[in-house]
Amino acid sequence: MKIHALNTGFFKLDGGAMFGVVPKSIWQKTNPADSNNMCTWALRSMLIEDGNRLVLIDTGIGDKQSEKFFSYYYLHGDDDLDRNLHKLGFQRADITEMILVAVSGVVISLIGAWLFHSHLHSGGHLGEWPGKSASVRLGSGQMFDAIAKAYDSANMVMSLGLHHMWKDVLVAKMDVQPGDRVVDLATGTADVAVKLATVMTTEHPSAPT
Repeated sequence: MKIHALNTGFFKLDGGAMFGVVPKSIWQKTNPADSNNMCTWALRSMLIEDGNRLVLIDTGIGDKQSEKFFSYYYLHGDDDLDRNLHKLGFQRADITEMILVAVSGVVISLIGAWLFHSHLHSGGHLGEWPGKSASVRLGSGQMFDAIAKAYDSANMVMSLGLHHMWKDVLVAKMDVQPGDRVVDLATGTADVAVKLATVMTTEHPSAPT
């Protein structure tokens, strides 16, 4: 097996937004900001060669968004996905599987923004949340508690129901066998973990899950 890092370009985001509570005096030593406090970040994908399989993990930012969209991210550099694939002797048609790892984060962000918007327009205020005192801020755990009931429904709407098929294909491709250990990181509402457990109890009833 061979693993390659593919640099698909560079972009800029606000340093303060990226590093949060970390003081600028610390992060600017490794990520110096420009006059607008913007830091440069790399857009990297991963390519895995495994026998006849060529697996691409993430595809970069692409070129299908509007000019206004791209203006927010200050894209620069000469690297792109096709050029890096070509350097390794491949092209897009050679890719057998593709994995997108950031979809869940996008879903959480969209639902969170929708709930926050609904909260404010129903008379709520910044710093307040139903069932919480004004002095309590929403952490990531609390935010997920708030969006959990709508999470699966949002996935259904945004994927037109195809996310069920994608997860079924994922579970089938994994071909989990007795004795295998599977850890579902960033599990969301545990759809994949439940599907894997169901497969194990159905096809291998005597195996531990």
